[in-house]
Amino acid sequence: MSSGGGAVAITGPELDFRAIETVAQLDAALGEARAAGQPVMLDFTAEWCISCKEMEEYTFPDSGVVG
Repeated sequence: MSSGGGAVAITGPELDFRAIETVAQLDAALGEARAAGQPVMLDFTAEWCISCKEMEEYTFPDSGVVG
């Protein structure tokens, strides 16, 4: 991920990570999810964040998290 709101694409069922850079984009994405009845997860990250990198590598792809 890039610093300050980058996105990561992880192969697997129903994962759609997108970069959100403005409040208007966030509102639109939340509205889409609400209309589709889908949950939303916000991931705040930074290039220097070791825990963020570990979450990207080990947590997000975990089948228990994805499913």
